[in-house]
Amino acid sequence: MKYSILLTRVSPLTTIQDEGRFNCLQYGISASGAMDRNAFDMGAYLLGTKASSGIEFTQSGLDFTIKGKGIRVAFTGGDSTIFINGLKKQWNGVYNLKQGTKIEIKPGVWGNYGYVRFNGELDVKEILGSRATNIKVALGGLDGRALKAGDEIAILPTSDVEIPNPPAINYEKRSFHFIWGIHADLFNQKVRNEFISKPFFISSQLDRMGVRLIDKDNIFANENILSLVSDPLICGDIQILGDGTPIVLMRDHQTIGGYPRIGTIISTDINAFSQLRPNSEINFKPISLGNL
Repeated sequence: MKYSILLTRVSPLTTIQDEGRFNCLQYGISASGAMDRNAFDMGAYLLGTKASSGIEFTQSGLDFTIKGKGIRVAFTGGDSTIFINGLKKQWNGVYNLKQGTKIEIKPGVWGNYGYVRFNGELDVKEILGSRATNIKVALGGLDGRALKAGDEIAILPTSDVEIPNPPAINYEKRSFHFIWGIHADLFNQKVRNEFISKPFFISSQLDRMGVRLIDKDNIFANENILSLVSDPLICGDIQILGDGTPIVLMRDHQTIGGYPRIGTIISTDINAFSQLRPNSEINFKPISLGNL
């Protein structure tokens, strides 16, 4: 007997994700994948499953019903409240769910992204080696789009396997390590000093492509080198836009850009950064490659 889930309530920009679509930047395709890969990997660890895909939902949560035979499900990521058939259960856990079980996931006090993973693979087509969704280019996942209420997704059985325990992450951190970027020298020493000594704030303009920062001290307001020949970008790059606004590029970032990049947040810090809600205060701390 096959099994599936029926989505009954879906928060905006909820998608199917996996570890990402790598080695495609040369073709103009970003890696995509789970915004918080540590939380995503924790689901696989809790389940002990070879399945690579899962559902990434945003702040408003997610409701679904189990159809077919029972299944093991892991819930991880930003703080949420979960109800199973109306009974409140512990978040960041694994549950054996029977046919007809109703799941309700409500928003918690912190975080932007949560994950639902199964001891089975989501039955969507693998494209360029990945099931990850990139909504901006309508690639991967379920028809290249965000999920919606009424979608039913079949789950294919996979074998169990021992998964390494992901490293612990401090989701309360507000100081993020970065490596100075290839354009850092275009900014004078005063600007670079202020960049690592002044606070920034997460704006409400954030999605899977990037997170705009609020620069209350107008550190970059008087810069005049904010348009360059386009070159390749990576996740974590800190671009300074033409109006002086800093933006941190995320998993679905564009693949080339013509704004200077003062630095790049290191990969181990980008997971916690992705979970910061608007108005969170942050600062940047430089680190060298030799200290990684």
